[in-house]
Amino acid sequence: MPSGKNSNMKDISEQIKSMQIRVENAMEEFKLKEFEDSSGDKDVKVVFNGDYELISLDIKPEIVNPNDVEKLQDLIVVSINKTLKKVKDEKEAILGEVSGREVPDCLL
Repeated sequence: MPSGKNSNMKDISEQIKSMQIRVENAMEEFKLKEFEDSSGDKDVKVVFNGDYELISLDIKPEIVNPNDVEKLQDLIVVSINKTLKKVKDEKEAILGEVSGREVPDCLL
């Protein structure tokens, strides 16, 4: 007959394995999601997936001005940063929900 200590260790191990499977499943599903944001008057739009990969970058042709490249660059940077923040925030929320704990930034 197993001692109480061995039984508790087995229960903990099973709980950890179950949580690990839930996290892995949630992350596989998350990687397929798409996140979109834009800057300006939707002049620049970017789409990332949940694996932080850039899926698309759309720029309205009418805002491309060779005399003001800096403005276009700024719009692209703003769109990218806003979208990546959405990805990170949702990933953090999902991991926290699945694990029941707050997730440190280094794991995102």
